[in-house]
Amino acid sequence: MSILKLIQEAEEKAEKLKDEAKEEIAALLEKTKEETATEVEKLFNDFTLEQKNIDQEYNDLINKKEKDIIETYLQSDLLDEEKAKSNSSKTVDFIMGKVIET
Repeated sequence: MSILKLIQEAEEKAEKLKDEAKEEIAALLEKTKEETATEVEKLFNDFTLEQKNIDQEYNDLINKKEKDIIETYLQSDLLDEEKAKSNSSKTVDFIMGKVIET
């Protein structure tokens, strides 16, 4: 076999190996792209779920604080009302005394 023939065969083999490597790389890139897209979608879904949970916890906390504040003000209003009722006779007596003095 001549040297030229051997060189041509080696070049053909090298070209074939190069083409196979390109195909393998393209397949690996496609697989990696798909795996990455799947992982990104999973992470996004996990994040969305976590965000919904955080939002729900936050809303629950706001509702509880709102109820606590309303309850505090209602208790304060009731105490003020009781004080006003307990002092009403004194107030009437005071006013009547001022009216009579005048």
